[in-house]
This record gives sequence, C-alpha cells and structure tokens, in this order.
Amino acid sequence: MTITKIEHMINPEVLASMVDGELEFALKFTNLATVDNTLVGRAGNTVSLPAYKMIGEAEDVAEGEAIPVEALATEMENVTVKKAGKGVRITDEAILSGYGDPLGQASKQLAKAIAAKVDSDVMACLDEIGPEMTISKALSADVVSEALVKFGEDIEGQKVLLISPAQLHTLKSDKNWVAAAEIGREALVEGAIGQVHGCDVVISNRITDTNFIVKPGAVAIYLKRETSLETERIPSIRATELTVDKHYTVHLADVTKAIKITGSTLLNTRKK
Repeated sequence: MTITKIEHMINPEVLASMVDGELEFALKFTNLATVDNTLVGRAGNTVSLPAYKMIGEAEDVAEGEAIPVEALATEMENVTVKKAGKGVRITDEAILSGYGDPLGQASKQLAKAIAAKVDSDVMACLDEIGPEMTISKALSADVVSEALVKFGEDIEGQKVLLISPAQLHTLKSDKNWVAAAEIGREALVEGAIGQVHGCDVVISNRITDTNFIVKPGAVAIYLKRETSLETERIPSIRATELTVDKHYTVHLADVTKAIKITGSTLLNTRKK
C-alpha cells in the first residue's frame, strides 16, 4: 500500500518556482531597474560597479566654432551583495486540511516578503541621488514640470513619478492630471493610477517627504543567485519550515535618469 507523506506534498523545487512566479508579480519597481545576471557564479561578495557621471549642460556655440566635447566618465563604486530571507512554518494539520491552500498562500507570502525588501532597497538607492538632480520644493504638478527640465534633451520617453497616498489629491486636482484610462498606452510600472506631465504616477507607502521621477535604467539590480527555497522538517511538532532567500545588490547605475524632489512636509514614516 502506498502511503502519502507530508514530504511528498512539499516539493522544494515546485515551491521555489511558485515563489519565483509570484515574485515577478509582487515586485513593484523592478520595471524601473535593469536586472543583471552577470554576478551569478562569480566568486566574492564585493563587486565594483560603474555609475555614469553627468557631462553638464549644453553650451552656446557660435558659427564656425567647435562644439564642446566631454569625455563620458564613470565612477566605480564598491557594493556588497546581500542576502534577504524569510521563512514560514506550516503544520501537518494545515496542509492535510486543504483549507485555503496553505502551500500556495505560503508561496505568495514569501514572494511578497522578498519583493518588499528588494523594492525597499531600490527606494534607498534612489535616496542617493545627488544635488545636481534634486529640486527642493513641495510636490505639485507645476513642480513636476519644473523638475523634468533636469532630464535636459532626454526629457521624452517613459518615466514614473512615485508619490505617497496623501499626495494624490493634490495631483488629481490639477488641470494637467490624466486618468489611467485615458493614457492610451501600457504603464511602465504595474499599478499606475494616472499621469501628470508625461509621468506615470504610482502610489507607494514608502514615499513620505521625498518624491522621485525615474526613467528605466536608472537603477540596476545585480543578482548573485536565483531565489532559493529549502524545507526543514520539525518532527516533534509535526510541522515543516519553508525558508527562502535571494542574493543580490542594488546600484544607482545612471544618475542622469532619476530626479529627487524634496520639500514635502509629510511625516517621515517610510517603511524600512
């Protein structure tokens, strides 16, 4: 007679693929980032990554004079690969009951936990934007328009404005607000609720007194290893622990593709 055991119902490889599948949908800001796998399989946890410097604004050129040419320079930054992890414990009774799909729910919760950490690190990376790409004024549609000038001739193209829930009313009340249904193209980031001055507007609870306008490629996520899931049996309490981790680092790759807006007076409650 074949006996069905708990270990037959918990397949780490299947669950790992489930977590990765859920993770793809749970990550909110990765469409703003370049995901790079070149670190996979390489030795060491500290890597040197390039960040492009600004070449400055264009200059007036008189007839017959040469156009000023600047060298495209990079600044190398040493970053350390980190490990983010989370675990959950499921009892045999929960699995055998089948109510609420506990294994599926565990996969979703673990994916959300990892995604929240990666998104938080992306936000922390954007906080490193320097003064040359920063404007210190309280958020409004007019301030967004003023800030976009910092992109120079690269002002066109898709970009995202990250705001707090409390700032939504201010933007929606402006004549330049465009509802999501009227945009006419696919949003750059899942969950965009509208547009102002060409920026897809996304609400985040992580935004407080600082806003960001971000173009694709501003941030890079370097993966050291794909999502790993392991199980550990705890026979004394008839339960199984599922733990998941991800090795990666986040880097501000191109300072010319992100703008920081400071000056709002909201309470500093950004989630870490």
